Amino acid sequence: MGDFTPVEIQREQRVVKDTLDRIADELGQLSATKCGWLDEVAAGKVHRAAAATRAAYDAVREAIQPTPEQLNMLERFADIYGRQWKRKLTEAWMNGAERKLVSRDDDAVLLRQIRNTFGPRWLKQYRRPPP
Repeated sequence: MGDFTPVEIQREQRVVKDTLDRIADELGQLSATKCGWLDEVAAGKVHRAAAATRAAYDAVREAIQPTPEQLNMLERFADIYGRQWKRKLTEAWMNGAERKLVSRDDDAVLLRQIRNTFGPRWLKQYRRPPP
């Protein structure tokens, strides 16, 4: 990382704070001050602030769980595509091609919601419940 001007630091500080505040408001669990990023940015340690922001982001993602409707869609998708369902879904996410793999637009929306909220890393570790 290079040197940052005070204006750049303030801009990044606002972006990070706004993002964390939105997330905190939605979940009612986090506040931007608990993330430790403000002191880091003020001290000019942007890389450490980014790490604190990432940690907060990861904590929020861990707190959020898929809805029953989203989990049901994953199960149906897995049933349709068999053993390679995760690979197939990951490829579709990379190409924006969920709609081509399901018969209804609502199903494609659910798959996109899962991708946007949890992402490929989450999908990789996801395990289907036993039958």
